[in-house]
Amino acid sequence: MESTNISLLNVFYKIDSGESKLAADLIALINASIENKKSKTLAIGFCGNFLDSLYVDDLYYAIPSCYPQLRWPSIRPFRTVAVDETALPFSPNTWDCFLALHLLEFSAHSRRFLREAFRTTKMGGKLIVVAVNKKNGNYFQCNRKIFKRVVKHTVHDIIEMITLESFSVTDILGINERFRFWPYNFSYNLDWYGEILLNNFPLLADVVIIVAEKGRELPEPVKSLEAKYEIL
Repeated sequence: MESTNISLLNVFYKIDSGESKLAADLIALINASIENKKSKTLAIGFCGNFLDSLYVDDLYYAIPSCYPQLRWPSIRPFRTVAVDETALPFSPNTWDCFLALHLLEFSAHSRRFLREAFRTTKMGGKLIVVAVNKKNGNYFQCNRKIFKRVVKHTVHDIIEMITLESFSVTDILGINERFRFWPYNFSYNLDWYGEILLNNFPLLADVVIIVAEKGRELPEPVKSLEAKYEIL
């Protein structure tokens, strides 16, 4: 991720008086999605503004290359590590919750990163992805258009990649900062008409939260011709 993109994210979450309500709403929905305060959670990406507000006791922070280096928490013991997003230094089945903030929409290695997320997340664990909604910027004359040229993947692209890497998408949440006169938190469970909603729902959201689950084992590799394995 380029430093320019980090600067744009900083502008996105700031107003003259300080932190915008957008960030507070985002944190509230993330905490609700994590559910269990005892979950062993990894946060990776643009997390500096949110770490101290996440409602989880066992929290660790991974900084991908090119993201600002931050020692967190500010007092020892530190729970921060710099990582290569395509080769995470964690054992398989480590995390109950894997939180990726503003990483997938900018990354040139999104599929490889998602494979690492799948490998290191426990069976039944959650993947929570937060992404800028590029589609929204194409429709409205507002400062969200600053992301139009730097975001590599749309929300639809991200959901497709998550599914291809064997996660099951369970919820999509949208947050909108501008339409304060209208309910600006949207949510639905994916079902038979989910594809129709997916193509239209993100239109009014500035930020989209995608919640997915690692819900099935991968098939075991065949070790010998004599072994009785089902051929998939």
